[in-house]
Amino acid sequence: MVKTKICQTCGEIKSLDEFYHDGKDRRGRDRRNIHCKSCTKAAYMTSVCPDCGTAIVKTSKRCHGCATKEAWARGAYDGEETRYRRSEKAKAAHARGDFKGMWTKRLRRKQSDDAKARWAQGAYENNWTPELRRKQSEAQKARWANGGFDGIFQSPSKPELIMARSLTNAGLEYKAQYRLGNDGRPFDFYVPILNLLIECDGEYWHSLPGRAESDAAKTALARKQGYMLIRITAQQILEMSTRG
Repeated sequence: MVKTKICQTCGEIKSLDEFYHDGKDRRGRDRRNIHCKSCTKAAYMTSVCPDCGTAIVKTSKRCHGCATKEAWARGAYDGEETRYRRSEKAKAAHARGDFKGMWTKRLRRKQSDDAKARWAQGAYENNWTPELRRKQSEAQKARWANGGFDGIFQSPSKPELIMARSLTNAGLEYKAQYRLGNDGRPFDFYVPILNLLIECDGEYWHSLPGRAESDAAKTALARKQGYMLIRITAQQILEMSTRG
């Protein structure tokens, strides 16, 4: 049975879902507002945003979106300290799981469509300068080099999973996607107790043009810094796993 309540403003009988929560009573039961949501909005949303025309609370001057745009325009978010504080606040929210379940495929698609529409309307024409694009590109490259995207856009391949399981079964601690110093090129595995780097080479990717030179440069870098390096093809790893 659907629980109902009478709105003290409009007098209509509505389900409890049509009333806002108003805390709990002394017995710990949910308490509902005496006015339905429609009447509550009508009572409080009596002002209109002068910029976009959205209904807002009568104590506000602008809606949240327009107020944020105005704050950006006057430079309220400029400065390293402000950006750092906002960044730390967002990281803490992510760590608490505040955004868990919010960043869905539907939301990502909507945000992508909105961004494309703004681009088409020229919203970024004056802001997205060549200098800003260069800085954004350099920041993304630095994040890639520091491992900021590890595990986000690329999942371990089947040979890498087999190698990780083999190292674990052998009782060897390892680090995946290991980088040497500030060099941005990761090695698949590093076994500290053996000072050993392991590369799992897939036949297709390592046969592409220019890949041989890149592999040779990584090998030279490892040897220059005193590491041992072994390269195992994906086919060899799969054969070893089938043999047990």
